[in-house]
Amino acid sequence: LIQASWRASMCRGAYLTTVNAAKTIQSNWRASVCRNTYHKHLAAAKLIQSAWSSAVCRKMYVKNIAAAKVIQGYWKVALCRDEYLKNLAAVKLIQSIWRGVVCREIYRRHVAAAKLIQDSWRASMSREAYMKNVAAAKMIQAKWRASTCRSTYYKHVAAVQMIQPIWRGAVCRKLYLKHVTAAKLIQSSWKAAVGREKEVKNITAVRLVQANWRAVVCRRMYLKSIAAAKIIQLNWRASLCRNTYHNHLAAAKLIQAKWRSFYLKNVVAALIIQSWWRAAMKRRPQPDPLLWKYIGGEEGAEGIILSVYTISMVTSMFFLS
Repeated sequence: LIQASWRASMCRGAYLTTVNAAKTIQSNWRASVCRNTYHKHLAAAKLIQSAWSSAVCRKMYVKNIAAAKVIQGYWKVALCRDEYLKNLAAVKLIQSIWRGVVCREIYRRHVAAAKLIQDSWRASMSREAYMKNVAAAKMIQAKWRASTCRSTYYKHVAAVQMIQPIWRGAVCRKLYLKHVTAAKLIQSSWKAAVGREKEVKNITAVRLVQANWRAVVCRRMYLKSIAAAKIIQLNWRASLCRNTYHNHLAAAKLIQAKWRSFYLKNVVAALIIQSWWRAAMKRRPQPDPLLWKYIGGEEGAEGIILSVYTISMVTSMFFLS
């Protein structure tokens, strides 16, 4: 009976050792599968991120090229319009001076011709504005400039008509000086306005370039931060896996050492009980016949000792588990 109990204990020990070994192998295999899956997912994510970044850069490059072309087109149109307006102002100034000095006797014909030219010019400007879909601000500026020129022209005509009967020669000289002064004033004002407009456009272009450059720098910093974060995460996860593996290994070694010490203690205890029992059986006195009969003789006594040993073994295994 003791040998059967001993063999059962040995079988249980071997079974528990096999189960623990299988669990360790399963945990290591699952960790290996998880690592391989993680590395595959990480490689796929890096590939997708690189493809997406290249697509975004290409789109931004195409957009910047289109914007540069649009800005160049508007800038060329603005230069042509400025040159045209300068030429138009010079022509009007020359016409007004020439009419005032040379053609006083045919003043009415000149006035009619000027009105006809102005009407034709307004119609042409209106048609051009309609065909090109010019904004309302540009249309208002053109009308305001035409009104200013018209009011100035009417003032000059009224002054000429008022001063002509009194002193034509003096009036001509004064008008000539006034026209020259007004032309210089208009030219200086126009040059100042053009300079301010160019300065504003240059400042706007510089700000646009600075904004684009800062966006490029921010994107580069973001990509570097993402790469560093990925490297840190990879190292941290590897460190966690190594620490978990070492902790499991240390726990397994501790459990194995405890089990071996427990197994040796039980073997020694069984040998001591057997030797003690044999010695007690050799030197035992004559037992009480009634008690001996109640126990069942030597077989009953051995069964009681074996049951006590079995109960102690089960209790110790329960506490250990």
